[in-house]
Amino acid sequence: MFFGLMSLKHTPVAPIDPGPLPSLAATANGVRAVWGTSFPIGKLIYTMRVEAVELEEYGLEYFYDELGLPRPSDGAGLLFKFDNSENELEEGAAYRRLSRDKRLSMKEFLELERFLVGGVLRYMEDNGPPMIVGVPNDSKLERWYSHLATRVNQPDFCVEMRRTGFHPRRVALVRRR
Repeated sequence: MFFGLMSLKHTPVAPIDPGPLPSLAATANGVRAVWGTSFPIGKLIYTMRVEAVELEEYGLEYFYDELGLPRPSDGAGLLFKFDNSENELEEGAAYRRLSRDKRLSMKEFLELERFLVGGVLRYMEDNGPPMIVGVPNDSKLERWYSHLATRVNQPDFCVEMRRTGFHPRRVALVRRR
């Protein structure tokens, strides 16, 4: 599926605004605050979240330093996460691959991409942080983030993708100075 997306590599994403991201209850230790929303894509509900986390606990301080951004005075960084309703399992549990009838078609995948970009842009416009970081947790997501990094075409924001030291690859949507 990702090889088909390569033909779209330089086509700008047309974001879909999912509306405001309301505050949600934190679901993990070390998470200070959470904002998020959900939307149906295909046969599943997808949820996107922006989590305020401790910089040092998540290894984000190196990323801020490498990008030359000042670290937030409160020591919190913002992580972007998304998942579908099938994968909401207990922490440490392994996710099964989606059954064929629940996997996204190319059209649905592109719609998901547009919602995710729109949600992150909406959060940044409403709340004004200098940066949001996405941390891919597997090679498919790493390819997706890499692909997306070439397609966000917004005048006020740029996308940075880096591997920092021993830390996994990270993608950041950064507000232009």
